[in-house]
Amino acid sequence: MRFSRKWSERLLQVAAKPVDWLLALILSWAVPLELFGNRATYFTSLTFWVIPIALLFPRFLWLTDAGAKRRRRAFWWTTVYVFLAGTFLDLVLGSFVLDFSRDPRTYVYRLPFGQNIPVEEFLFYLLGGMAIVLVYFWADEFWMRAYHVRNRRWNDELFGNDFRLVDVSPAFIWSGIALIAAGFILQWWFTEKLWPLTWYYNFLVVVAVLPALFLYRSLNSVINWRAFSFTCLYVLVTSCIWEVTLGLSRSWWFYRKPNGVLGFYVSAFSISSERPYPIEALIVWLVVTFDAVLGFEALKGITHDRRSVRAALFGSAHGTAPPSLSGPRQDEETARITEHDAAAANPKAAPP
Repeated sequence: MRFSRKWSERLLQVAAKPVDWLLALILSWAVPLELFGNRATYFTSLTFWVIPIALLFPRFLWLTDAGAKRRRRAFWWTTVYVFLAGTFLDLVLGSFVLDFSRDPRTYVYRLPFGQNIPVEEFLFYLLGGMAIVLVYFWADEFWMRAYHVRNRRWNDELFGNDFRLVDVSPAFIWSGIALIAAGFILQWWFTEKLWPLTWYYNFLVVVAVLPALFLYRSLNSVINWRAFSFTCLYVLVTSCIWEVTLGLSRSWWFYRKPNGVLGFYVSAFSISSERPYPIEALIVWLVVTFDAVLGFEALKGITHDRRSVRAALFGSAHGTAPPSLSGPRQDEETARITEHDAAAANPKAAPP
């Protein structure tokens, strides 16, 4: 997809005024919170994620229009990863963790097998993953670009010739062991049982710790942590409004008591003793944000390596380098980034 000069200038002009992000957030809340007099459903509440995507996705395409589109590939692969993780949670562990309303009018469609999971769940995993990565991307490369590290450079330019993505972190090994032990202790404390395992907590530990165990050490210095914090804040605010105000209170979904969850509940967010809000439901939003950002940076690390994928992951001598980042289309991208840097510094100077 190629953007004309007119479209580029228009996007640059709009992007230089971040107040539109505030307006997009307010608008994304308007439909789910029924500010237009509508009756919100699980399906219409997905505007929480759709509107930020509608705002940021064209800008993402615009900024990555020139060059080899490595960041586009990283974006789509990360989105698929989040989608598959959520799908695994619902299809494999859903019967232990989640339950849904039995009212057929609540959902657009429910799968005809298993737990009859509503299709809105899968739309959420797709849209939520896209929104999280896009918010981080735009915060990293536009709003907080002063702290952006990658800047389209090859791994060897950033880290030297011996760089590898898979670099096991001893600190995360011990952290993982501590989290697993804490899970057993909390499970025994709240349920007086050690078996069966609390599925939701252990799923989060595996999903959160394993990627960090192998990737955090190599990517710690390339993540824009200020952009990550901004993304976490966006996700947490959205989740509190979406899940607590709507999802649980209207029984779009709710959580099974032990052994699906640990049994430690956030009482302020719990609708009743029958519809409690488990601590895992809060932790999952931090976990998915961390994993999405870590995955996005890892996939950018793979696509910005001159070597094979295997060598980028595990390290080896350099092979034949691919074509240089320089060239007409890359020069166009560099010019575009320079333009949006100037616009961010001086919005009044943005093209009319």
